Amino acid sequence: MKRNTVSAVGGAIILLFYFLNKITFLFGASFAEGKVTGYEVIGRRITIHYPIVRFDSPKGWVTFKAESNLEIPQNGKVPVVYKTSDPAEAYIFTFWGFWAGGLVISVIVFLAWIIFFTSFFSRETVFGFEPGKLRLRIIRPPEEQERPRFSFRRPLRRKNP
Repeated sequence: MKRNTVSAVGGAIILLFYFLNKITFLFGASFAEGKVTGYEVIGRRITIHYPIVRFDSPKGWVTFKAESNLEIPQNGKVPVVYKTSDPAEAYIFTFWGFWAGGLVISVIVFLAWIIFFTSFFSRETVFGFEPGKLRLRIIRPPEEQERPRFSFRRPLRRKNP
């Protein structure tokens, strides 16, 4: 199996896992309209603003802290998606409020996956198999490997004519 194939399959699995998690959340979810009641600010020099959102569910009023740095004015109305069985697990239903946070983490894991396979395996082989053949590649210990005919460590010396 080629290195690029393994990278693509791994990336597809990582992203599929992320999207399946979000889609299964949506199947057991309800929607409501929420209101930004304030902001929780964390940090002194570099501040992170978390909107505090309140919405009405069948189990009563629910307040939750949304994803950071969403530019929503105070007392602004926002769409909210929440788990019907646990309304405290809620998100602002926008791209940045619902999809982006986990997507960024999935992309980071995907890039780490690609870096791993491109740095540790040669272009032709992955898992020690040669393409098209089902035999293991033999890796000899350093003392049994052929020595190069020249070395870049010593400068070449030319003889004067």
